[in-house]
Amino acid sequence: MTNLNIVYDEEYNDTDIISVPEEIFNNLNTVVNEFMAYLDYAPKDDIDYWVEIDGILCSNLETVGFIKWLNNTYCAGKEKAVIVKQHTDYDPKYKTIEW
Repeated sequence: MTNLNIVYDEEYNDTDIISVPEEIFNNLNTVVNEFMAYLDYAPKDDIDYWVEIDGILCSNLETVGFIKWLNNTYCAGKEKAVIVKQHTDYDPKYKTIEW
């Protein structure tokens, strides 16, 4: 398992840290791009992928949904991706996903 930072909107003091299996880490760019593409097709009633803002349904790019998708797509029956810590400081020793 390898730890990663997830940073939203360059807010490095509000970083999520996740841990993923090596297979995912080694193909990180591809995996992230696949997740981004999936968001448009995610079930509209799944709150891990969608949020309503001013009456408009918008895709919800969040760590919980990313981990859920990773585990359903890549980790079925294997070692699972997990959230280590949320809303913490950026750790420069980890590779970073920036959204």
